[in-house]
Amino acid sequence: RFRRSPRLSPHRRRCSQFRARQAMALGSKMASALSGAAAAQMFASAWLLLGAPSSRAAWGWDCTVYTGGSSLGKTSMAPGATSGPSCANGSALTCDCPVSPCQGMNKALPSDLTCAGAGDDNATCFKLHHTYGTAPGALMAVAGAGRPGAQLAESCGDAEVIKVYGNADGLDMLVSWGTLNASHIEKNGAPDNETACQALCAAHGNCTHFTYNDQGFTDPNYGYFSKLCFLQKTLACEGAAYTGHHGAISGPAVCDPVTVDVGSHAPRAVPVAAPLAFVLAAARFGA
Repeated sequence: RFRRSPRLSPHRRRCSQFRARQAMALGSKMASALSGAAAAQMFASAWLLLGAPSSRAAWGWDCTVYTGGSSLGKTSMAPGATSGPSCANGSALTCDCPVSPCQGMNKALPSDLTCAGAGDDNATCFKLHHTYGTAPGALMAVAGAGRPGAQLAESCGDAEVIKVYGNADGLDMLVSWGTLNASHIEKNGAPDNETACQALCAAHGNCTHFTYNDQGFTDPNYGYFSKLCFLQKTLACEGAAYTGHHGAISGPAVCDPVTVDVGSHAPRAVPVAAPLAFVLAAARFGA
């Protein structure tokens, strides 16, 4: 037997409807206040809570470390690891995650980005653990920047994103979350490394800089969002050009020539070849 709900008086019904409209309006205002990475993180959290495939992480669940000041010395640390490289203060680099095992809506982050190799790459013109300009919203949504309270370098502003390469399913999700424009995504596959991302930038007439997501390069669970490659225009502002961000590699479309000392001979200019130069030449001259 079903119990009939008590009938509301016209006055109480109007009050109830008014409160419902207020609640909906408040929810709409809260939703519109969320933008960029904040909105995407909300969607990513819901994606995980609603049963995302266990083989797909929304954030990197390991720490990227560049030993020897070069991307060639790239390695990873598992969450909870405490025996990383020695830092300037005498401590050992650690890879920290709020929960163990590291999963769900949590990020693995190195205890010290400088100790993890942040700065100029001594083998290229790249910046390690840095984005060009402010980190793109799509990257912020799926890749932790640094530990809470960490003093990260900040650029003077945003760099306009021209194209984004990556996993097709991951790109579709980032578009649905509102962090990417559908017209900007390229589903031809994610570049294997930062030099391939730089080559894509050099081959694009309007690209002057790139940002590459190098987080989770050993983690098969991060397949949707690893290797994101952002092609960007030159910053419109004057000031710092790069922002500290765990696992990001960035730089110009082409590395400028460098001057080196060749022993007893006078210093000479040695051009640093752009990656895949023959591919770029073919793209530019129709060979």
